Amino acid sequence: MGFYEVYVRLPADEALLVETDVLGLVDWHKWLDELGPGGAGRWGEEQVVSGEALIRKLTARSNKDSIVHLDSRKREVKLSVRAALTYLDPTASYSTTTFEI
Repeated sequence: MGFYEVYVRLPADEALLVETDVLGLVDWHKWLDELGPGGAGRWGEEQVVSGEALIRKLTARSNKDSIVHLDSRKREVKLSVRAALTYLDPTASYSTTTFEI
């Protein structure tokens, strides 16, 4: 089985990288399809999601995915879901992209 990422663009040239397996990817794509027009089943295409919805999804998948924070200097730090949520504003919107790693 391959590994996949859901890339969440944050302000200040930072990102959250949600690492998952193929079953997780299917779940993420289904969720993204439900949220927006045109769906998110296409690799590399950005889809904007609300911070509130993203927080709920990350919380729901907290025992299934791992999360890495990528700072502006491209340093990676593994995070708990609780720590990852501190980077998200429920009133903001975030661009997401899925891809294989």
